[in-house]
Amino acid sequence: MRKTILLSLFLSFIITGIKAQSYFPEGAIWYYNVPAWTFPPNVTYTTIESKGDSIFNNDTLTYIEGQVSCGAGFNELIKQINKKVYKLNPCDSSYSLLYDFNANVGDTLVIYPEFCYNNSDSITIKIDSISSILINGASLKYFHMSQLSFSSFWQFNGNIIEGIGNEISFYPLNGSCDPAGGPLRCYEDTVIGYYNTGLYPSCDTSYTVGIDENEMKYGLTILPNPSINNIKINAQEKITQIELFDIKGTFILSTKQQLINIANLKSGVYFVKVYFDDNVITRKILKE
Repeated sequence: MRKTILLSLFLSFIITGIKAQSYFPEGAIWYYNVPAWTFPPNVTYTTIESKGDSIFNNDTLTYIEGQVSCGAGFNELIKQINKKVYKLNPCDSSYSLLYDFNANVGDTLVIYPEFCYNNSDSITIKIDSISSILINGASLKYFHMSQLSFSSFWQFNGNIIEGIGNEISFYPLNGSCDPAGGPLRCYEDTVIGYYNTGLYPSCDTSYTVGIDENEMKYGLTILPNPSINNIKINAQEKITQIELFDIKGTFILSTKQQLINIANLKSGVYFVKVYFDDNVITRKILKE
């Protein structure tokens, strides 16, 4: 009963006119890829949006509506304390850290992707480096982080922009979900302004991508997946070329070898493009 009441409060306490938080002001909107098996890894996009500030248990929170495919968050209340951002756990009214825009190089942060479902399921990330990025004349911190622990394949590595969030997904992604959402296409609010990551010319670019219904005849397998060191690519038909790309579509390597060493790659999602004489098939892999 207590959980039901808290969930009802969580969805209904949307009070406009409160402007206490500097991050994610009302009207802020993120555009994220909705990827597919095909390459490029998208067919359309999805959005999440800041609907304004709210009051919950005398705290000023921001209501973020929407979800990135396979993301841990959906219609969340976000609390800001100085430069730290927390997500409300409606099951017990506690808070879990989501971002620390004041972190230093070498800091480790513990993130709980879905606290209410499994509060022992956490990931640990480390701040590897901090630089800056200039967006509309404003210099914002640009964090690169690596993931030190993996739990249930949740991932939250990559780059974070101060006041915007992770360039892959605003919330941690379940890397075992297929296909996983992200990355970020665009962000816009009344403070930072319009920011396009350069992934596409416009935020709402959509593609209609065909899927080869006969590709099972190739008997393509990529094992192990997830992997730490190597992947082995096998097929019933002759493989003429293999290419590897990161989640943003950046080219990494091209080879004819079917055993590929990925030990030096950063943890995260990658795409393997396998060429045959009469077809090209793209598969997703997870580097642990």
